[in-house]
Amino acid sequence: MRTDKLRMKIKNFIRSIDTSAIVAYTNADGIITYANDNFCKISGYSQKELIGQNQRIVNSGHHPKSFWKNMWDTIKAGKTWHGDICNKTKKGEIYWVSTTISPELDDEGEIIGYFAIRFEITRQKLLEEENADLLRVNQAVQEIAKVGGWELDVTTGKVIWTDQTYIIHEIPLGIKIQKELAIEFYVEEDRPRIQRAIENCLEFGKPWDDYFQLVTAKGRKIWVRTAGEAVYDRNGKVQKLRGTFQDVTSLKEAELKAEQERKLFLHSAKLSTLGEMASSMIHEISNPLTVISGVLNSARRKKTLEEALSILEKADPPMERLLKMVQNLRKYSRNETVNREVKVNNLTEIILTSAEYTRHKFRRSHVEFRLKNQEPLMVLCEASEMEQVFVNLYNNAVDAIENLQDRWVEVDHYIDPTQGIFVTVTDSGDGIPQEIAENIFDSFYTTKEKGKGTGIGLGVVSDIIKEHDSTIKVDHSKEHTCFVINFPSQSLEDASKRLA
Repeated sequence: MRTDKLRMKIKNFIRSIDTSAIVAYTNADGIITYANDNFCKISGYSQKELIGQNQRIVNSGHHPKSFWKNMWDTIKAGKTWHGDICNKTKKGEIYWVSTTISPELDDEGEIIGYFAIRFEITRQKLLEEENADLLRVNQAVQEIAKVGGWELDVTTGKVIWTDQTYIIHEIPLGIKIQKELAIEFYVEEDRPRIQRAIENCLEFGKPWDDYFQLVTAKGRKIWVRTAGEAVYDRNGKVQKLRGTFQDVTSLKEAELKAEQERKLFLHSAKLSTLGEMASSMIHEISNPLTVISGVLNSARRKKTLEEALSILEKADPPMERLLKMVQNLRKYSRNETVNREVKVNNLTEIILTSAEYTRHKFRRSHVEFRLKNQEPLMVLCEASEMEQVFVNLYNNAVDAIENLQDRWVEVDHYIDPTQGIFVTVTDSGDGIPQEIAENIFDSFYTTKEKGKGTGIGLGVVSDIIKEHDSTIKVDHSKEHTCFVINFPSQSLEDASKRLA
């Protein structure tokens, strides 16, 4: 009775397998003697077409001979073999099956046939292939862009690097990395910054994306861009940090070269303007020098020291005027090879200082300078560059109106809470035609007569304004020629924060 129940359980078990799996049975020579409905359904062959055929009837040709040799060696040795097989349907379509083949032995232990139980895994294999393709593409992209990845386990301090990150550091793949060792690669002056970035991310979840210098295992100093973010567990606690790691040496070197070229261009433009200032000051200098010469000659003719000193005092005003002009030239020509210093400056003072630099030009051409709003205006900017902006605008304005009967230049500024700071530089001219205004900020574009200007001035003005994330344009709605500079609201907000 118990034997009957056991047989019944076995039959039910076999039936359930036969229902859910792809089942086949072959004789010792690999000839199919049984194929269930699932085998017929997936292969596209009928039972009549399968029975009596070798298993090669569904062979796709995907696997090498060594694959099949390993399988036959295993099952002929009386062992069970398991693996994934790529088969082909009657229509030639590919499908994958996870396969288990077990030998059937007779009473004497001889192999008389083989049971094969399979489960379709085509979709899984396709996904694996897609993932493999994506990994290959990702690896290729990492190599081309020199971008790697990394992950830090907060608990253990263990660091995982992708292959490209190892390559960037120039160390063999697979070497175990700890956080302390990873930080040691950074140059000494950058280590505190990367450590702060990691600590802020660990403590406050604050991500970072910044540039650093490091020394590779082979001693090369390179620039890298590294970014990181926190990964939280279910309790909201930082579990890991992960991010990207990119070799940006070429990019950084190009940026540094471009910055150096920009400084040289600005300095050359400043020297060009300085030359114009010095040239026009020659005429300004002659008048005070004539006065001083006359005072000295008069003093020499005096009989007493008291009388001579009384006369010499008259030389003080022209001397002060000469000194002021020389000081302005020296201040304006100060060396620009030092690093840019963007900080909070009083724009009103910059406007007035720039006017002082060009005072001789205003006087010589009998142009009145007016500052309409003299209230202090704190702005985040690079002072010497902004001086260069206004000096060029003043010079251009004076050149444009020097032959007019009414000659004046007026500067005004105001704040719009939503659009930021506006500075207007207006002169008594009749405006600039639209077709000229479209090109006026291009470097070396000029409407002046030959020998009276290079066109560098407004090109420099445009470049500097862009460096400050600001804009400059000609306002055609005004009666007179009007340039409008717009500093964004952020510039005002940043200045307020730094002053707080």
